[in-house]
Parts: sequence; C-alpha cells; structure tokens
Amino acid sequence: MRNSVPSKIDLYPTKFREDINEINEWIYNDINNGVYKCGLSTTQDEYDQSVNKLFQSLDRVEEILS
Repeated sequence: MRNSVPSKIDLYPTKFREDINEINEWIYNDINNGVYKCGLSTTQDEYDQSVNKLFQSLDRVEEILS
C-alpha cells in the first residue's frame, strides 16, 4: 500500500534515514513509553524521574522543531 500511488515526494530519504531512525527510536522510548512509565509508576520517586525525563524529551522536540 505504501508505494501504491507514485509520488515524487520522498518522506524517508536515504541520506536522512539514520537520523530519522534515531529520532523515531528516541521518541518512542522517551515520549511514547515515557507517558506510560509515568502512569505506571508505583512510587513518587519513580514518577518524578519519569516525568522529568518526559519533559526533558518534550523540550528536546521543541528545540528540534524550532
């Protein structure tokens, strides 16, 4: 399905794939899973650490996009 409609736009260019993969992995681990880690924390300390890491990651996203 991905290549079913021809397009001149390449959203996954070869020269950026390594960077894209790195950022995707980081977003998945630190943001997507970070939200779950906050919600599943069983101690306040664990929650605080998870929230801090999550918000540091969100700050990094903001830097990348600005």
